[in-house]
Parts: sequence; C-alpha cells; structure tokens
Amino acid sequence: MNASEIDQLIRKRRSVFPKDYTGEKVSDEIINQMLENANWAPNHKLTEPWRFVVFTGDGLKQLAAFQSECYKSVTIANDTFREDRYQSLQTKPMQSSHFEEAKSFFGLGPYDKLCGFLHVGMPKATLPDGRRRPISEKVKWFK
Repeated sequence: MNASEIDQLIRKRRSVFPKDYTGEKVSDEIINQMLENANWAPNHKLTEPWRFVVFTGDGLKQLAAFQSECYKSVTIANDTFREDRYQSLQTKPMQSSHFEEAKSFFGLGPYDKLCGFLHVGMPKATLPDGRRRPISEKVKWFK
C-alpha cells in the first residue's frame, strides 16, 4: 500500500451511527478481522492491555436490558430519570449488528478501564464526503 492509498483510507473514513444502519448483520469474520487489527495497536512495552467483549444476537438484548435498568436505578435515586433516555438504552443496542464492551456487565475489576463502545453495522446510504478547514489554520511551526 502506498502513501496515497493510506491518505484516501483516512480521508474517506466516516462515523455512522446505529440509526443509520440497515439492520444487516456484519459477518463474524469481519468482526474477527477488526479485532485482529485492533490487537496490533501500539502499546507500552508490549503489555497489550486491551480486552474485547462482543455482543451479538441475544447478547444485544441482554446488554440493552442491563444498560437500561442500570440507568433507571441510578437516575431514579438521584431524581434525574428521563423516560426517553431509558427507552433509547433499551433499543439502541438492538440497532447494531455487533457491540463491544460493558465493564460492570462482566464484573471487571476496579483497576480495569472501560475505554468505550463501538457499534458496528452496515450503513443505509452512501456516506457523504468529509469537510475540514485548512491545516494552515491549525498548525504553528517553530523552527
């Protein structure tokens, strides 16, 4: 792969959200390839500190139930409960083909860190071209 091909991969990348998914399941082979690539991320002294948890099929239903009930119990206790947020937590995971990570759901320890969620799905439409302001507005050179 040459530099121009890498540039294009980076510049064509887009965020796609669950509401924009077709509902088509992404194959487990593609998910495995994504995880294999993630496994090659740079890390300090080859500690490879990451672990991945993947929800798919009925696992998505379990995650949705866990997230929404956890939200409900915490927010009712501090009087910040919102029904729309609760409903979203019950349905949003179901829009994804696969979903990764949920710390307390798997009893991870106090020193483990939940680094985020990655929804995976097939986009409904062609993705729009990206837009960025010129790099000259964002860089200061000291020589």
